Amino acid sequence: PVFKQRQTAVDKQTAVYCVQTAVQTAVQAGFFTKLSISEKAIVGILINSSEEMKLSYEDLSAMMGKDTATIRGQVNSIKQKCVGLIEEQLERNGKKRLYVPDNMRDILLHKAKTRQKRSKCE
Repeated sequence: PVFKQRQTAVDKQTAVYCVQTAVQTAVQAGFFTKLSISEKAIVGILINSSEEMKLSYEDLSAMMGKDTATIRGQVNSIKQKCVGLIEEQLERNGKKRLYVPDNMRDILLHKAKTRQKRSKCE
């Protein structure tokens, strides 16, 4: 053998680069582990829309290039998996508008924290 001891640190990082480790809160991870990729895309669109602008099923289907019935089914699936994540508002003309409530928006937009070890970086 070339080395007398086995290597103990497999993912060893040198002192040349700062070590950055992303830390995701349990609340954020809990929401997104339950959702499919399409459902995550719907939630992302609703979060990134302005607070005053609530989107209809037709708006979402046009943005994602899918059928309205597919979007309706995916939104219902999101509502079952994550209660309170998406809310509906019924307009006077009977059209439903979807939005993410402010409290959920604050939780989901809370950026992933980044820890930076400063040992030999500077």
